[in-house]
Amino acid sequence: MVNKLELELAIIRADMTKKEVAEKMHISRMTLYNKMNNRTKFRISEIERLCKILNLDKEAREKIFFV
Repeated sequence: MVNKLELELAIIRADMTKKEVAEKMHISRMTLYNKMNNRTKFRISEIERLCKILNLDKEAREKIFFV
């Protein structure tokens, strides 16, 4: 289960929009929204990619994806 608030804060801290994040992840905005709202799950490869895009450290990753 994704901690949506922490993920949204991480996107803001990275000075990005959800649209930009989706584009960098090569997924649609709707797919990103579905994953952020726990309608579908992030794959491990997507979590890794998102961590690189947002420059997340281990602590932030744990807070967002492994709550």
